[in-house]
Amino acid sequence: MNKKQRKIYDAIFAEPIRRNIVWDDVVTLIKAIGGTFTQGDGSRVRFDFNNISLNIHSPHPQKELKR
Repeated sequence: MNKKQRKIYDAIFAEPIRRNIVWDDVVTLIKAIGGTFTQGDGSRVRFDFNNISLNIHSPHPQKELKR
């Protein structure tokens, strides 16, 4: 995990929740720590990490995550 990815990791778990976390940075972070990212139909995505799956929708039309 590089310095930028560490900042994104810290931002995800910060209190209060930050509003400026960019979606592409989160995808890069998940891949860097050994997870996988699968694009489904439309905005559906799936993250897999350590036998845990998370199915969510990517943000659109903006590029930042929602709280």
